[in-house]
Amino acid sequence: MAIQAELANLRAERDRLRRE
Repeated sequence: MAIQAELANLRAERDRLRRE
């Protein structure tokens, strides 16, 4: 479960950077 939460966080951060 911890890995899934980290993966979701990483994906959200990358999406935010890409949307920049």
